Amino acid sequence: MSDNDSNKPFYKQKQIWFIFLYSAFICSYTLIFMSSGPENVMLTSNELGDFLAGIFAPLAFLFLYLGYKQQGKELQQNTDALKLQAKELRESVLQQTLLQQHTEKNLMILKDQIEQQKEKEIISAQPFFHLRFIDYQLIPKTSSFSMNIEVLNSGKTARDFHIYAFMHNGIGWDGVLKLPVFHSNEKSKFSIPFKYSSDFNQLITEEYLKDIVEDNMAVLEIKCCYFDELLKENFQTFQGKIYKKNHEDGFIKSEIKLILRSF
Repeated sequence: MSDNDSNKPFYKQKQIWFIFLYSAFICSYTLIFMSSGPENVMLTSNELGDFLAGIFAPLAFLFLYLGYKQQGKELQQNTDALKLQAKELRESVLQQTLLQQHTEKNLMILKDQIEQQKEKEIISAQPFFHLRFIDYQLIPKTSSFSMNIEVLNSGKTARDFHIYAFMHNGIGWDGVLKLPVFHSNEKSKFSIPFKYSSDFNQLITEEYLKDIVEDNMAVLEIKCCYFDELLKENFQTFQGKIYKKNHEDGFIKSEIKLILRSF
């Protein structure tokens, strides 16, 4: 039976009316048969069996047909249920995929936040150095002069602070300034010694200093090494440039800028 037939009242279902009319027909036919003859006799077993088979055979085929339809209906219901389960499974897979993507996105955001927080902690634990040239001083009774530089710490306290200086040709000065503790907002001075033969104004004309002067400019690298407040070893490297306008004026311009740091 279809869904529409099962939802109808019993007196509106075709199968009920078929059984009712068939039963009425059999009863009417039997009554007519019994009242038509002059004599009514009992049927033999074979005749009774043939009679009952003739009566119930159509009903048997009817119920066979109804069972076939009911089985088809159940198979269709099972098919629809499997389709619904497959649809729900696809939707579940899609939801799980979206949930996984959302979780991965949240994990990436959390990872970025952790890394940013870690970077902030590292930066907040660093000293920040500012270097500037102060002046150049001739060293009496020697053929040398010193380049005086000031360093300011505007950040956190640095420990085991020491400075190395290098020229581009490999000439270097080890530990021109060493401090066990370099406090915040503290200033300090250090000097880098140079040698020359006679006069400061003849610096770039001296043969032994040609390697450190190029295109009327001497380039110096200054590396500040230290331990920060997290007790991590770091460094900040600065580049100093000393310019010379002419031989009479000597070196008249200089600048220092940060070029590299380890954090």
